[in-house]
Amino acid sequence: QKDDRLNVYAATDRFDSSHNKRRCARNQHYKLILNCDTQTSIHKKVEYRNQMQTMQVLDSLNSSKSNNEYFSFWYQPQKSEYEFYDIINDPYELNNLIDDSSLVDEINALKSSLENWMRNCTYDAYSETQILDLMYPDKIIPLKSSEAIIEQIGQSIIIRPSINGASIGYKKRDDSSWNTYEKGQVLLARDVHQVIQFKPGFETNTVNITQQ
Repeated sequence: QKDDRLNVYAATDRFDSSHNKRRCARNQHYKLILNCDTQTSIHKKVEYRNQMQTMQVLDSLNSSKSNNEYFSFWYQPQKSEYEFYDIINDPYELNNLIDDSSLVDEINALKSSLENWMRNCTYDAYSETQILDLMYPDKIIPLKSSEAIIEQIGQSIIIRPSINGASIGYKKRDDSSWNTYEKGQVLLARDVHQVIQFKPGFETNTVNITQQ
């Protein structure tokens, strides 16, 4: 189906316990981001993400000042109020064009459009608690869910969610925190102690592998 919208808008306020209020407007060619808090880094320490090997490598490179230009920008302690990207020629948004004088008209057009959307939408009118109360007037009742699907192949296991879009975690026998399970990852059955399946709105299920 053809999308006839001139602009698309997006908003975010936090990542888990880390606050990061940002607003965005984009059209088919350009994307404008408004950073409402310029005094913190784009990078946020999120517990589940800190357990991912990729993030551990990036954090280590950042500590040794060995990150490339893009990730160094991501870790900067402050950020500019606006970011502007040519998403056709720069789909990974590596080159912020907000100070490009040749794009003043395009930048101002998206700024005006974003300001109008923020002024007229009701996104900021409610707290998260109020939004949940509106969505679930009878309070939230977690939906029942089955356990994650654990497929044993010889001495190894592969885990699949039983609910579309659910996240999977696992603990080895000496782990004190959960590891994020990556799709298709092969684990030695003898090393895995517990498997957890999580999706907002559903009951969380934990399986003890030793009881399988």
